[in-house]
Formats: sequence, C-alpha cells, structure tokens
Amino acid sequence: MTIKDPMPIGKEMGKMIKERRLELKLTKAQVAKRAKIKVSRLENIEKGKGTISLAQVCDLSTALNMYPHTLVSC
Repeated sequence: MTIKDPMPIGKEMGKMIKERRLELKLTKAQVAKRAKIKVSRLENIEKGKGTISLAQVCDLSTALNMYPHTLVSC
C-alpha cells in the first residue's frame, strides 16, 4: 500500500471526523478548505462512503488538529 492507494472509509472514521469538526466548531467548508478537498467529498467521508487515501487521512487530521493514527485502525 502506498500513501495514495485508496482504502474503504469506515462509518467510525467518518463519525470521528464529524465529531471533531463539531468539537472545534468548524464548518464543513472550513475543514474542506484546510484539507484541500471539496465540501461534497467531506460530506461523503463523514457519512463513511467511498474510499480515502492515507494522504487524505493525513490532510484531514492536520485540518482537525489531530493525529492521523487516531482515524485509522489496523
């Protein structure tokens, strides 16, 4: 697996991302801009739909001021 290979987004990951965003009182637009993704993409991630690359996990965790490993379980 490389940093750009997609992996399934679990509902738990999406839930953690949404909860953290709300905890920080950030809008979807603010997080999407920080993570360099579209708002529609963030909405799908928060719903646990589709796939996500490790690079996007890192970008989102940076946008939400959290460690990437907290979003990914091995």
